[in-house]
Amino acid sequence: MSTAQPETVDGRHSRVMVISQLPPPLHGSTLMTARLLDILAQSGWITRLVDRRFSQDIGQVGEASARKILLAIGLWWRTLWTTLTWKPRAVVFFATTRTGSFLVDWVVSEILRLCGARTVLYIHTVGFRDLAARGALWNFFVRRMLGSAHRIVTLGPTLVADVAPFVAQPESTVVCIANTPTGLPDALAPRLPTSRNVLFLSNIIPGKGADVFVSIALALFRDRDRATFALAGPAGDAALAENIDARIGEVDASHAITRLGAVAGETKWDALTGATCLAFTSELIEAQPLTIIEAMACGIPVVAFRVGGIPDLIEDGVTGFLVDAGDTATFEARVRTLLNDAVLRERMARAARTRFEQNFSELAFAGSWTAVLSETGEMR
Repeated sequence: MSTAQPETVDGRHSRVMVISQLPPPLHGSTLMTARLLDILAQSGWITRLVDRRFSQDIGQVGEASARKILLAIGLWWRTLWTTLTWKPRAVVFFATTRTGSFLVDWVVSEILRLCGARTVLYIHTVGFRDLAARGALWNFFVRRMLGSAHRIVTLGPTLVADVAPFVAQPESTVVCIANTPTGLPDALAPRLPTSRNVLFLSNIIPGKGADVFVSIALALFRDRDRATFALAGPAGDAALAENIDARIGEVDASHAITRLGAVAGETKWDALTGATCLAFTSELIEAQPLTIIEAMACGIPVVAFRVGGIPDLIEDGVTGFLVDAGDTATFEARVRTLLNDAVLRERMARAARTRFEQNFSELAFAGSWTAVLSETGEMR
């Protein structure tokens, strides 16, 4: 990838402070933090990370503790110190909506406002409207945080509605920059045209749909149509993983439904390219699941519930199927269709790959961020 150095564009400094967390734990926003830092560095920006780490693994996310309070105080101090001493051109701040994290982030936004920092809020979640609806005080907090941003970056058009009501000029303030995968191999292994393998790729925690996937897999397994099913992802909830294993064992389906455990790097791409389709069974209100974009990069059709920002990714009937949340019978039917219709499957595979190249490439991501940071740096 080759992009112009930011100094050659505007002749000004190119320091960018990023407030976020690198893996672990392994999920969309931590992966995209690493991706953003890497691409900004390739594009000529000088970056510095202010680590907002509160959890080491998925199981700790959302848990309150005295340790996290101390970490929050440390985050506030490091934000103040780095902003005042390093004097970045712009600050990219991964803001969140989980109640405790939002309150921590609100204080961070007030510190940045006090320091006169030019801030880009990078939103990888939804829920600002729900927070504001809790009452006048919460509405004030949301408006104050979102109103402090010089730019707000959301992942897709569907998600703009979650922030636009709280911004004075959303047309000029809110922009959409879609995620782009990390570690995409230069040459992907060719998919096997005879493959009949359905893949689940996510953390095995409540809400992410591993239990729903197993229910669908067991129903299709009973059809005796020789399809196989694989669950890839770390067991963030041990009790859920044990329950899944027990359900599979009860019907002696372990030869057809397997748990691969955590996958990364080449192993992950092998799992994707070996799949007939990705069954994204999460019913959480997800902003823009990176797993779906990774599947599209491999030319893998996706079946997913129509929640959050997922409709920005999947064109129903073209690159995959969208199903109303909770309608597992239709979800099962859509997976069965892809298993049994090779012509449709290949047409969707080509469309998914084309959509990826047009909308989710590294070059488009880098160019969009350079434009946002250049414009932000010119503001007063």
